Amino acid sequence: MFNMNDLNLDFKTLQKQIQKLSNSSTIDLPNLFIDMIEHLKKGGKIYIKKANRGKFTASAKRAGQTVQEHARSVLNDPNATPLQKKRANFARNAAKWHHNK
Repeated sequence: MFNMNDLNLDFKTLQKQIQKLSNSSTIDLPNLFIDMIEHLKKGGKIYIKKANRGKFTASAKRAGQTVQEHARSVLNDPNATPLQKKRANFARNAAKWHHNK
């Protein structure tokens, strides 16, 4: 069994699944979960609000560091806020992804 909180679904996919449910007369939950898992296997998309995009990069530039240097320093700083640590951890993980250009 899996925990729904662990599934990182983007809003549009969830919205499509709800739309499917509202158009059908019966709710087919097993197929709904299979569809969601298949979507995640393909690499579910992560949505970052436009207002928050680039904030960590700007913070790194203000500190005179690269994004990865800044992420390392934030994660090692005991006085860093939880939000800073969350952004630093995201930047560290995102660097490992295979970005298609």
